[in-house]
Amino acid sequence: MKLPKLFRREVKESQTGAVLVTTPGQPVWSGRDYKAFADEAYSKNVVAYQAINKVADAVASVKWMAFRGDQELTEHPILKLIERPNPMQSGAQYMRAKVGFYLISGNGYEERVTISGAVREMYQLRPDRMTIIPGGNGFPRAYTYTNAGLKVQWDVDPARMDCDVRHIKAFNPLDDWYGLSPIEAGAYAVDQNNETMKWMQSLLQNSARPSGALSTKDGNELSDEQFARLKSEIEGQYSGASNAGRPMLLEGGLSWQQMGLSPVDIGIIETKYSSARDVSLALGVPPQ
Repeated sequence: MKLPKLFRREVKESQTGAVLVTTPGQPVWSGRDYKAFADEAYSKNVVAYQAINKVADAVASVKWMAFRGDQELTEHPILKLIERPNPMQSGAQYMRAKVGFYLISGNGYEERVTISGAVREMYQLRPDRMTIIPGGNGFPRAYTYTNAGLKVQWDVDPARMDCDVRHIKAFNPLDDWYGLSPIEAGAYAVDQNNETMKWMQSLLQNSARPSGALSTKDGNELSDEQFARLKSEIEGQYSGASNAGRPMLLEGGLSWQQMGLSPVDIGIIETKYSSARDVSLALGVPPQ
């Protein structure tokens, strides 16, 4: 006598997982340029640099505590691990690197090193060197770290979904595998702030004056000798920040015609302050 099939073996798995993967087992590359974010925002923009550091310092200053029931423990392996995650970094340095990578790329990767089943060390991995290899069920099958032609791969246990690499990512509505960088959301503000500083620096290096031209009256032309002498005088006596405000002596019917807008005309200072506020807003830091 056969029993009716009242109970069927069920698998806890999303029906849309397989739809996310078009080429299982093949690397999925991030479409974001991490190096550009790190260079333009962190390395060359003082607002983004300090905003990221403020958040990182705040997280690094958090005191970690361990309890067994209601009793606080003064010594525990997890406290030692957090205090000294690896031989090269203290706990505070590790947290600063973790937050910095996350805010610049929108992704964070950390590796655990286990000995006899216990975690002994942790390392932060650069996001631009990490590649996700998807499985057929919509979850990562492995993580690959590549640097200088060398490659290391960590497989994900399909049963427990456990791996020696932990990936945290910001929400990204347009990418199934990689997080959205806050720098990308504030990219226009970062570019405006950087270009404003470049414009002001260029203006200072050109006698703090907007661009213009020297013109002669109708019918008057400069000889080659006069042109060369005038050019030499402008470069030697009127260019550069040290010569800013120096009056120009005009002769032979020459007159100065302004061709560019002044800083006041284009509101360059307000543009600089406005973009700085937007950069701070993108990173979640008060602009003050």
